[in-house]
Amino acid sequence: MTTLKDTVRQLHRKLLDSGLSELSRISIALLDEEHIRTYVDSTVGSVSLSHHSKRLNASLSLSQLVQTRKPRVVDDYSCYLEGKKDGANAWILKNKLLSSYTIPVFFSGDFLGFIFFNSKRKSYFDEQMLALLRDIVEEIQTGIYLERIMFDKIVSLSKFADKASEIRDKGTALHCIRLMELTRIISSHVANTVEITDREMYYLIKFSPLHDIGKIGIPDNILLKAGPLTPDEYAVMKRHVEYGLEMVNAVCDSKVRQHDAYQMIRHIIGAHHEMLDGSGYPNGLEASDINIFSRIVTVADIFDALTSERTYKKAWSVEDALYELNEMVQRNKLDPLCVEALVLYFNNVSEMESAASIDNRCVSAKSKDDSLHVRGNDMPFISA
Repeated sequence: MTTLKDTVRQLHRKLLDSGLSELSRISIALLDEEHIRTYVDSTVGSVSLSHHSKRLNASLSLSQLVQTRKPRVVDDYSCYLEGKKDGANAWILKNKLLSSYTIPVFFSGDFLGFIFFNSKRKSYFDEQMLALLRDIVEEIQTGIYLERIMFDKIVSLSKFADKASEIRDKGTALHCIRLMELTRIISSHVANTVEITDREMYYLIKFSPLHDIGKIGIPDNILLKAGPLTPDEYAVMKRHVEYGLEMVNAVCDSKVRQHDAYQMIRHIIGAHHEMLDGSGYPNGLEASDINIFSRIVTVADIFDALTSERTYKKAWSVEDALYELNEMVQRNKLDPLCVEALVLYFNNVSEMESAASIDNRCVSAKSKDDSLHVRGNDMPFISA
């Protein structure tokens, strides 16, 4: 199956071979909740921009493009970016990409992201060049639309699950929202050490809320029980992984199943309760069998469960939750790099600031109970 990444790189090569040798870069950044995140980047002559994410409302110029819905041409970036030397701006200046052509992309009225063209020559994108790029822009837009249509099939399932969870249990719905931000924090750190593509990071963040979708199939007397589960109840609870995989399979047709996003979703749902020492479920996978995406969601899931109030427990403080995560690293249950990401993040912000930075709901500055309850598998008393 040809991916959007393949399409963009093939089109860029075609343009370079046709004589547009000064077209240095074609890139796509898609909207990831409130962030604009690199998705595909084809750059010649330098290392591509990767793992870049920025809140859309933090960029006045890009926000204005969304409001006007009109493309923008910058003839001399060195003047345009004077004084703006952070993130992507610093990368653009370092690589001497002096001119740009930016197109905001919309689908059925919804803003999806941007297409960026760059050149190392000033005033490269004149009227003649824009005319030459018109068909290329349309082809890339079509690729983005097709990607969106595929995502919508999965996102519709996610939205259904969110609403069903909200009706049954407000805490579960908010847990999914917070999980996305925690996943963003962890994956951004892990990507500095482990090879994760921008597309993979986009999928991981976007679909992390699907991890517990199978809980729709768990009876209320078990899902909402205000106390420890019995062994039989815990066995039923663990089946939410199986139910989640069945639901995704029912929604995703054969074409969607060929896309690498589908495999990402199966990892997220199927292995977010596996532990590195083999003590997790449903398959008792061990370290080498658990990929990094599942490990990231596992740590985000446990941290949020610990720091959130439940009917059966008070919320732990961030400090106590991080201590517990490190203890689980020592017991060879959690990925140390994923836990390190949260430790570094929360060490750099106060507990009050961290609560505000994760949708004002990610953590609670309450203390845990003195006793440590257990809900099977020698795990802390957390969301199953």
